[in-house]
Amino acid sequence: MTEGAKERLRGVGGTSHRAAPWLAWSLWALTVTLTALSLLLLVLNLSYPNTHIFDWWLGNALVVIDVTVGAIVASRRPENPVGWLLCLSGVATGTSSFTSQYAIYSLLARPGSLTAGEAMAWIASWLLPIMIGLTVFYLLLFPTGRLPSRRWRWLAWLTVAFVVVGVILSAFSAGALMGALGSIRNPLGIEGFTNVYTALLYTMSPLLHRRSGPLSVCATTPCRRSGAPADQMVCLQCCDIHYRRRPHRHHLSNRHTPLVRATRTGIFHSRG
Repeated sequence: MTEGAKERLRGVGGTSHRAAPWLAWSLWALTVTLTALSLLLLVLNLSYPNTHIFDWWLGNALVVIDVTVGAIVASRRPENPVGWLLCLSGVATGTSSFTSQYAIYSLLARPGSLTAGEAMAWIASWLLPIMIGLTVFYLLLFPTGRLPSRRWRWLAWLTVAFVVVGVILSAFSAGALMGALGSIRNPLGIEGFTNVYTALLYTMSPLLHRRSGPLSVCATTPCRRSGAPADQMVCLQCCDIHYRRRPHRHHLSNRHTPLVRATRTGIFHSRG
């Protein structure tokens, strides 16, 4: 490689690192704005008696914690995708909250008061598979930003396939909103798609979280059985046993886990 080529590569890398903080905090600002607007719409919805309240408003509002951690990580370690995944997850969750609250206000609380209510309901209908996919990739790549080994590529590709198929099905599933917006249904929904989408969601989502969850636990937790230092590959088998013995619920709304709090330290002390 010539000296000129090396200089150009250094310039590209330097520009990327300089732009990373701006992009990361822009995603943070977008998420915070969407969350604030959704909470404002929630207050307006509450002022109308008997109006349905968005089921996931509180958990989704806490996404500002996730996106703040993600912005810090992405701005300091832009080469690590974990921070960017948290930022994108924040944007997706904030968008879900805003479009849901907007649809409720314009279609249920004050029908016709705002335009594009049905369009917002349609957007809200297909965001859940994306939110789940981002969460699974975060669990897979935490904290190093890489898969533990090539053996886990199948899970990454399965997650991509789930997101693509899930978005298509939910975009045209009449029951994609699953009652989260009360009586509002997907305006582009087709009845026959609902059962297929529900089967996909309740089969694949727990499977993906179950297979990816132990990896991130191992990344920050020393193995109890062997006493070995925290390492993704060393503890994988032990954590899989631990997960099987300890029943847990799968929340489909991209809810908080202790892993987000672990990101504050896990990323900056990981290798690579």
